[in-house]
Amino acid sequence: QYEISDSAAAAFTRGFYGALARGRGVDEAVSSGRVAIVGLHGQTLEWITPVLYLRGHDSQLFTVPEARSYANAGSQRGKVNSGRAEAHTDIKSSRQPRVTSRLRSRGPSHLVRAFIGHTAGVHCVTFSPDGTLVASAGSDKTVRFWEAGDGTAVRRLTGHTGPIYGIDFSPDGNILASVGARDRTLRLWETASGAPLRRLIGNTSEVRWVVFSPDGNLLASAGSDQTVRIWDVSTWTAVRTLTEHTAAVHCVAFSPDGNMLASASSDQTVRIWDVSTWTALHTLTGHSYSVSSVSFSPDGKLLASVGGDKTVRLWDPSKGIAVRTLTGHTELVYSVSFSPDGDLLATASGDKTVRLWDASSGAPVRSLTGHDSSVTCLSFSPDGTLLASAGSDNKVRLWG
Repeated sequence: QYEISDSAAAAFTRGFYGALARGRGVDEAVSSGRVAIVGLHGQTLEWITPVLYLRGHDSQLFTVPEARSYANAGSQRGKVNSGRAEAHTDIKSSRQPRVTSRLRSRGPSHLVRAFIGHTAGVHCVTFSPDGTLVASAGSDKTVRFWEAGDGTAVRRLTGHTGPIYGIDFSPDGNILASVGARDRTLRLWETASGAPLRRLIGNTSEVRWVVFSPDGNLLASAGSDQTVRIWDVSTWTAVRTLTEHTAAVHCVAFSPDGNMLASASSDQTVRIWDVSTWTALHTLTGHSYSVSSVSFSPDGKLLASVGGDKTVRLWDPSKGIAVRTLTGHTELVYSVSFSPDGDLLATASGDKTVRLWDASSGAPVRSLTGHDSSVTCLSFSPDGTLLASAGSDNKVRLWG
């Protein structure tokens, strides 16, 4: 209904045609296009410019047929020009592993909404165990809760005196843990009310990450003092300090069965610990720069790590051996996470993108763009249909 800028038009086009390609009605496609415009930056009003005039009640333009596999598509092309089709197939497979159409059609592919409210860079984001809430925190010293369904801001938690680098929900969803840089504390909050429950002190430098064990009995925190601290949730006391890293520890992750803990450090290593004895099982080397994030696959058979060398590395955590190295990001990689079904791997980078990879082959699936600066953290929803990403542009984006 009015003139529109090139950037807004491009954003609308991506959202609109992406929705149509997924079989959505034209009215839903217009809504997706508008949301994509909002995602450019929170102050724009250009989302009101696209309008839909619909005659009748049927907004479904066409039915999207079941996607054919790459092999079938290749054989169909071959009927027209078999030589050209075969040559194309050979070249394609020699460059990178194939991604099946099943994987291409799965996983987040478009911007659903942007959560706007943080006044400084957002460093961490996570879904509640039931998938209804998204929690985020960052340099504005606040933790914020949002409704995952419609993006409504639920509450804002204050108390930290410096940037917040890590948050995690307890397995039952009743408690949120957060860790701060400047105040060197680990804080616990009641999810339902946002009330502060407890403040844990022990690290001698800024705390970088926090995670609950799968059974909820333990809490692990990572710090710039080169330690990993283990807390007993029943007493909220520190029961163990792991000290083998020789530089700041940025991230910790429990295996799905709770038997292993992985830690990532600026000493360019990932260490895997036996939770029953707290002895180091393996030291994984290969990164040529600081390691910023680690994530176990849902079956515990793979461990992913990312870091300043711009690579994504996959390991066999039980054997402590390298499996595969994925390349494609052009800046350091801040965060990594497996999808709940284990099919996909998501990574967030300083190159302003979120990338999805086929976890079994390492092939790139797609790249999600929209953040205006570094993407620092990401989290899949429990059902795997949504992916939240947080960035230095002060925004949390939700992809579906």
